[in-house]
Amino acid sequence: MDSKERHATPVRGADGNATPPPPGPLAGALERIPDGATETARQKPKCEARATPPVDHALYRIPGFCSLLTDYTLSTAPAPNLPAAFAGSLAALSFLAGRKYLGANCAFPNLYLIVLGESGCGKDMPRQVNARLAARLETNAENFGEVIDGFSSGAGLIDALRATPLLLSQFDEIKELFASLVPRGNEVVFAESKSAALLKVFSSAGGYLSRNLISAAGSNKADKLPRTVRAPHLTLFGTGTPKEVYDYITPEMLGDGLAGRMLFVEADPFAGSNLDANQHKPFPDDIVELATKLLIDKMPVSKKLDDPEFDIEHDFRIVPFATGGREAWRDYQTESDARRLEIGKRTDALARSRAGLFAREVELAGKCALLYALSEAPDDPAISPAAVAWASRFVREHQSFVFDRIVDNFGATPEGKAASKIRAKIRDAGGEITKSDLGRAFLYRTDRKSYLAGLDWLIENGEVEQDTITTRTKTRTVYRLATGEGGEA
Repeated sequence: MDSKERHATPVRGADGNATPPPPGPLAGALERIPDGATETARQKPKCEARATPPVDHALYRIPGFCSLLTDYTLSTAPAPNLPAAFAGSLAALSFLAGRKYLGANCAFPNLYLIVLGESGCGKDMPRQVNARLAARLETNAENFGEVIDGFSSGAGLIDALRATPLLLSQFDEIKELFASLVPRGNEVVFAESKSAALLKVFSSAGGYLSRNLISAAGSNKADKLPRTVRAPHLTLFGTGTPKEVYDYITPEMLGDGLAGRMLFVEADPFAGSNLDANQHKPFPDDIVELATKLLIDKMPVSKKLDDPEFDIEHDFRIVPFATGGREAWRDYQTESDARRLEIGKRTDALARSRAGLFAREVELAGKCALLYALSEAPDDPAISPAAVAWASRFVREHQSFVFDRIVDNFGATPEGKAASKIRAKIRDAGGEITKSDLGRAFLYRTDRKSYLAGLDWLIENGEVEQDTITTRTKTRTVYRLATGEGGEA
């Protein structure tokens, strides 16, 4: 979809002063998710206390609306937390922009954002600010959208979108959502319906969502709500503690499942109270004015936002590329494709998950670049090289960090289960076993693909050593537990 390109507006910081864009279209944005992610993760516990922030905090500042709302949240929070405050502002912008904008990079502004932090660190205040801002805007527009606390099932989410196609769902304890995504016994259908609903809604922002797309768990009650929703928009903003969430996520889920569509932001540890906090401080006029421009002034002409006849072909406003933006976006896509093709040459489970992660990364970066443009200049937004540079780096740094955190959860995958059995078999054999004996032990008990992937994973991660022994008559391959592994199960 071609749109005329415009000159990029200067990047402005929170103080309003112009700052030059980063040198080059990607300016160091493409250095994340190293090939040694596994080794890095194995050198430290998954949820250890951090002495340094995992992500460059400069990424929690973008010009315009997001910085203004971030600063407001920090000033009102009893425990200020920059990563959490910024994530909240990005979620608010995603909600305000829903069902109105489409980027020339084919991105819609819907996001699933998860903020993780220990209790009392200040991660809850952004949810309260977003709810208050939405309530303030309700006085200026009817039926523009709705803020909900969560949903209990996939059918419940679909019915909520049938009633109001623009939703901001804010979960207080997101662990409950992730726990429900792990099927257990009679809860299998229930869990799968919730996961299927979230995945379908995420990919339907520019299309159609039908109630009957959600299987047996769907609502069968007769009602007057439209059966098909045009351009449903859900912004998911949840908070939780790192360990309670990370324990439910595997690399496979991050690469190919629902978790791969989410952006995880880890809040800073508690650093002290804001003694001047004023939780009831009125919103500054400039925040309300910008939110009104995004939410109300850009509504489709002569249509209410919940109109079931939303015209997908014409009611979205196209956000074009600024000068140099298209080239920056193509460079980023080309580089990401090259990384994906290179990692695709490997066949182990972690490599497959990383390849899937690269695909999700481009999709999320497109959404973030669009939001950068809307935050910077809601009157006349355009996707600039600075927007692409920030979005690509923001997504890659967060995806890389989360991958490092959950890489050891490989044990929840079929390959991981096979790896645990292989390691135990070698231990029971005295710490060493021949290839033929190991193969016979698993010939009829484990899927061959999972067996080979699990064995490769053990070797690549240094838990098992492979050696070749040559005798007078033949050559044998043996596997040994690495030093320090003999006592593990």
